[in-house]
Amino acid sequence: AAILLRRILDERPGAAPVRLELAGLLDRMGDKDGAWRQVRAAQAAGLPPSVARIVDRYSESLRGQRPFGVNLEIAIAPDSNINRATRSESVGTLLGKFDISEDGKAKSGTGLSLHAQAYRRLPLGADSSLLFRLTGAGSIYLKPDFNDVAADIGVGPEFALGRSRIQLELGLTQRWFGQERFTRSARLSGTI
Repeated sequence: AAILLRRILDERPGAAPVRLELAGLLDRMGDKDGAWRQVRAAQAAGLPPSVARIVDRYSESLRGQRPFGVNLEIAIAPDSNINRATRSESVGTLLGKFDISEDGKAKSGTGLSLHAQAYRRLPLGADSSLLFRLTGAGSIYLKPDFNDVAADIGVGPEFALGRSRIQLELGLTQRWFGQERFTRSARLSGTI
């Protein structure tokens, strides 16, 4: 069946339903990487919004079974308010109207938006593993006073329970704004 589906795709590479059927077949055959490549190709060709949401979840499920991975996204990020300030000329209070200085007004700029994630799964048993995840995200501008950067590290077990997958994670996040420490948080989360 996989050979026949590949022949169809050789003649009609844009046939997304055929490509998704091939992905499902490869997944059932145990070729998770091949299935994931077919899903990515279908996503790149463009899917209707209602189908794209389902395919995104399926892609995440396939990627969630890989032992390690890296994801990097880089985009140009125009923003009309890089300093997170007001656009108003003044502020009205009970004591009267106060003018806002130029330093307190919104500034626009163009920078880079960066998102990266790396993960590694270490097997603990037949249906369980220990997942390590490192994530970074940021908006970087020419004026470093407005850079917004966050780094997150997480570790926790994941295991199969029937057809469901359960993940527990202990994590730590550090955020910097304008080259200075802004917030630090810890979390304990679980997903099914």
